[in-house]
Amino acid sequence: MIAQLILLSSLTTYNVKELLALLLEAASKSEPKHLKVAIVTVAWDYSYLRFFVKPERQLLIENNIEVVIIDLKHLSHEDLATKISTFDVIYAECGNTYALKYWSDKIGLLEALEGTKQKLIYVGSSAGAIIVGKDIRIAGCCSLFDDLPLFPADVSGWSLINQVIWPHYNFVSRILNWIFGITRRHYNDCQILKIGPNQIIVGELNRE
Repeated sequence: MIAQLILLSSLTTYNVKELLALLLEAASKSEPKHLKVAIVTVAWDYSYLRFFVKPERQLLIENNIEVVIIDLKHLSHEDLATKISTFDVIYAECGNTYALKYWSDKIGLLEALEGTKQKLIYVGSSAGAIIVGKDIRIAGCCSLFDDLPLFPADVSGWSLINQVIWPHYNFVSRILNWIFGITRRHYNDCQILKIGPNQIIVGELNRE
């Protein structure tokens, strides 16, 4: 089951040490090399950014963390459930939120995460953060290109948090929101959890 949520806009050289400290404390490990981290890459696989910048997993590797890639597009639900039960941390990378939601629903990622006996730390970066909230349409505030609805995904999130998650909360995202009216059209009755560019938030799980 998911025991702890750690949410961020993106992993950078400015916040990677803070994330490592949180992971070591949550997993009761003494050194980064002892952490077992699985990277869910499907959002990044559909991101235009992959042509211009290195993936976040590279920063983890550079800080002595051994990572294993989990590609939702090529696993069965049973294989996924078996795989994730061997890790301390499941890290959902940034990228296209709709791609992450589509493939997560198709393979049953949330059910696999919640069904394992292992107490997991879930790290959600950008798309990986948005999906744990109540609704994913806030993705339109985060990028002009990276959150186009490429897949016919249900727009509901996992509702692990009783809020809509808005990563990359800055001047540009507020302008995009003003142009497209996303919060005005969709979220009048919802609380919004805003995450700044280098901010890391430890989320409170909704277990009602």
